[in-house]
Amino acid sequence: MVSDNQIQVWQDGSKEEGYVMKIQSRYLDDPAFTLEQERVIHEIVRSFLLVNRQVERRKRYYEKKKAERRTNG
Repeated sequence: MVSDNQIQVWQDGSKEEGYVMKIQSRYLDDPAFTLEQERVIHEIVRSFLLVNRQVERRKRYYEKKKAERRTNG
């Protein structure tokens, strides 16, 4: 969780069930995000997700290559 005196951001869930990103204001009387702000947040989180997927794919690729070298070399 990342938190300050205004906002909390955290993920909930598991790999099997799926993760849920939660963004919550600290105060109940704070105004809601606008639809445009939600779109911007969506694009930011989407770009992070795509980068993370690419990093994971590279890790698996290098692990596979490493295992192949061990069995062939």
